[in-house]
Amino acid sequence: MNKEIIVLLFLLLSAFPATAQTADEDTGPEEEASLFAGRVGPVYNHVSRSGSARAGEYEYLKSSLGADVFVEYDPLPHRAEIEMHELNHKDYFGEASYAFRDIVVVNVLSRAIYHNLEHLSAGPDDPFTLSPSFTDRNPGGQYAVENTMRRAFVRFKVPDFPLHLFAEATTVDRKGTMQQLFLRAYSGGLDKVSTSRAVDWRAREVRLGVNSHLGPIEAEYSHNEKTFEPVGEKQLLESYPGMIVPHNLTPELKSSADTVKLHTAYTGRVVAAATFSQGNKKNTDSGAKAVFQNSAGDLTLIPVTGLTVVFKYRHYDLTVDNPGTVALSGTDSVYSVRPSLSSRQDVMTGVVGYRVNDRMTVKGEYSMQAIEREAGSGADLTPLQTSPVPAGTAPGSWDVAHRTIKTTERFGIAYRVMSKLSMRTDVAVAQVSDPAYADDPDRSSSVKATVAWTPAQRVFTMASYGGTRESRRNLSAPLGGGSRKTERDQVLGSVMVVVGDRSSVTASYLYFKNRTAETLTFTDQAGLFAREDGVPYGDTAQVATLSASHAPAENILVTADASRCLSRGSFRLQGTTPNTSGIDSLSDMKIVEDIFTTTVEWRWLETVGSEIQYQHRRYDDKINSGEDGRVNTILATLHMKW
Repeated sequence: MNKEIIVLLFLLLSAFPATAQTADEDTGPEEEASLFAGRVGPVYNHVSRSGSARAGEYEYLKSSLGADVFVEYDPLPHRAEIEMHELNHKDYFGEASYAFRDIVVVNVLSRAIYHNLEHLSAGPDDPFTLSPSFTDRNPGGQYAVENTMRRAFVRFKVPDFPLHLFAEATTVDRKGTMQQLFLRAYSGGLDKVSTSRAVDWRAREVRLGVNSHLGPIEAEYSHNEKTFEPVGEKQLLESYPGMIVPHNLTPELKSSADTVKLHTAYTGRVVAAATFSQGNKKNTDSGAKAVFQNSAGDLTLIPVTGLTVVFKYRHYDLTVDNPGTVALSGTDSVYSVRPSLSSRQDVMTGVVGYRVNDRMTVKGEYSMQAIEREAGSGADLTPLQTSPVPAGTAPGSWDVAHRTIKTTERFGIAYRVMSKLSMRTDVAVAQVSDPAYADDPDRSSSVKATVAWTPAQRVFTMASYGGTRESRRNLSAPLGGGSRKTERDQVLGSVMVVVGDRSSVTASYLYFKNRTAETLTFTDQAGLFAREDGVPYGDTAQVATLSASHAPAENILVTADASRCLSRGSFRLQGTTPNTSGIDSLSDMKIVEDIFTTTVEWRWLETVGSEIQYQHRRYDDKINSGEDGRVNTILATLHMKW
């Protein structure tokens, strides 16, 4: 656990009682009460690994000794709580809270997790294919990033008046190494390069605010500041004859916003809410800036029992500006930058829900989204073209629609057929006129359905389906026309059987499918278009899980879980277009993941217990065997309660 969290907790618990005693004298006597309870014990995590670390993607694969702590101390009107679960210095969770009545509330939290990253590989380079070639500068590299989040929150309330002042600070740090892929050009061809990149990224966010109940209205104002800073290696450098070229820059970002929220009481037949936010964002490396204003309003009406009518309005105003040129550091080259696009967006939604009877509820919704775009000085918006000219449009032109309108209709019904059988269905259809970008859909539809059934006293079942269909009839500029169709389906089923009074078995299955067929546009050396229609891409995932639990005695619980995930995907070119071979070489995916876990919880005495867990994880990449791996962990915990 981080030392700063422990020090801060000590200061909180030692400083606030003295402050609270003075406040207690001002607010009158309070009933004497006290609670002191907790759980504490050591944790040992034994880890063995063979092969790649991808088998334990979110685990720090080193054996370690940690701790499990939970303490609650409530000498009213004070309340204090500490919770900590630590496996090692890279994987832990800790939270501490203190409150004095509702006058002072303090909460600090810290969470760290270790992420083992994949290492993509195209295999050995083909010496007979000069371009494109493939170079891996760290072929045996293992990539991982440490992620640490810290948050502190404090709130003060004015005694005997509903006015609150609050402050919140959050930091997120990422450190480690990751794989960086890029395309390098040289005389006579192209080279696909993989190299290692150091990661040291820091994100900071601070929020200050005040809220109060003002008669029938509650109001809140808050100010927010965010920063993102890459420390150390912000960009990579590539050596060319006579110059060093920087590339893949990670920029430094800053933003701030002011927000006002108003809403009426949530009781009664009429509820209204409004929000207004304005702020700015800046890329300090490129000089690009954005100023935004967002507004929202909601009105909920319940004219009669069982009928609910909701009106929603959203307005987004975005003004973007960027420098007209950019200089490539390390060289004398200066490049023009296309003026940015600004936009205004309005979204209006109406929802009607009606409870027909105690078994059936229906809901209908209609929404319209309108987006208008404006190009910066010196640029213009080119109308969408189904067959754009190969030479392209002018450097200051955008191949994007000036105005896009999207309408969506939704209908849903929830029906309880009988006490042990219920179902729910939702259907949505959307139409888009002048989609913003080349392959955005101009029509989509989706269906969601869920059925819950209890066929017997100890048998519980659930099944659900979700499907989406998207299509685009004419792919627009800068593509060379054609069409795109997408199908996505998801099916989930689960059955739980309770055996006796101390056992249960649960089986579940998940299937996900994604299929796309679209026209790809290629450009040859003369700048002419070549199209290949109906290029297929697809991926599927199947997850089967079996879980069981049994309590052989009142103080012993045994659980076991086993799951297998099969995932695969690829896209294939027909090869009718010259010089397109090898483009799809990195698209193949075929992975099998197995997880088996068994746990025994044993309460020896009323105040002493233990838990031991064994887990086996296997990651089998059928395409890239370098990612194959196995991880076995044994987690043992001994705890004492009071």
